[in-house]
Amino acid sequence: MKQVSVRLDNLEKSFASNRVIVQVLKKVDFEIHPGEFFVLLGPSGCGKSTLLNLIAGLEKPTSGRLQFGDRIVADGHQGIFLGPFERDVSMVFQSYALYPHMTIEENIAFPLTNLPTPLNTHEIKQRVLETAKTLQIEPLLDRKPAELSGGQRQRVAIGRAIIRNPAVFLMDEPLSNLDAKLRIEMRAQLKDLQNRLGITTIYVTHDQLEAMTLGHRIGVLNEGFIQQIGTPREVFHRPTNEFVGRFLGSPSMNIFKGTLRETGGKIFFESNGVLMQLPPIILSHLKEQKSAEFSIGIRPEDFQICVAEEASLTINPRVVEMIGSEYLVHALLQSGWMTARTSEEPTNPLHLKMIPEKMHFFEEHGQRMNLLS
Repeated sequence: MKQVSVRLDNLEKSFASNRVIVQVLKKVDFEIHPGEFFVLLGPSGCGKSTLLNLIAGLEKPTSGRLQFGDRIVADGHQGIFLGPFERDVSMVFQSYALYPHMTIEENIAFPLTNLPTPLNTHEIKQRVLETAKTLQIEPLLDRKPAELSGGQRQRVAIGRAIIRNPAVFLMDEPLSNLDAKLRIEMRAQLKDLQNRLGITTIYVTHDQLEAMTLGHRIGVLNEGFIQQIGTPREVFHRPTNEFVGRFLGSPSMNIFKGTLRETGGKIFFESNGVLMQLPPIILSHLKEQKSAEFSIGIRPEDFQICVAEEASLTINPRVVEMIGSEYLVHALLQSGWMTARTSEEPTNPLHLKMIPEKMHFFEEHGQRMNLLS
């Protein structure tokens, strides 16, 4: 079993047009561990696919170094640039990219037809059968791609990528064309397959649920910069900045920007005219901070319904959505919309309590403040 690390060392990529130079990736520097399922997560246009193309060898970096294990595969200063085949990578695209005139067996076998050491027909057939069995598509081998469903075509595309047993497996939003039910099924199958094969896998997505369920670690990318790298638990529970906090979680984290204010001998947190009563331990830490303005983040599921006397915040629900056994409660404050998730049917008004351990604090520039750790 081949397991290699992938090292990105101050990788940058710019594209030039007649009018302007656009820097898509800026000082990208991290390492993917051997055999790891690493997910690159970020919004559309943040540079995810460009970064994957650099790793694949489909694009040359403007500067920086790219290394697979001990082997340098791209370095502008040394004039090194290896193509995809030399890097021993396989890629699965969003569009499947199957050959419509070939059978499924021929599609899967195609990467074996141009190996440095050719395989005979019997060996190729055996490898195809083993791959098809792994992906549970044996009965489909004599069909053409047009005769398959979206999920079946995606499994064929994956089979074509893994049959060579590559050093690195790259996936660019491979599930985005599938319906919701099929996406859930394919997520589980992909995770199981990667666990069994142990191939270093880099997966690009804008879907935070895919990232949370698939990745051993997640790299959150925005505006060309890596914002945070960590396990799904680390990135979700300890976001390094406001962007990561908002991007992870559905519905997204509520962010309240404001300052401390003393009224009637008591100290409150004021956010756009709304006064919030905070726990004493939080107030004592916030008073020690140099930043005059800061933000409090709390996820919708981390509010607790309480009596008026204990409330951090009282809202008048504008929209209530029942989602199975829970309710999503949306309220319009002066600062904009906020959302709470509760298992109890909401009342109007609704009194909500913030639990210190569930709150996130960010300084005025959006970076995390570690008040309770």
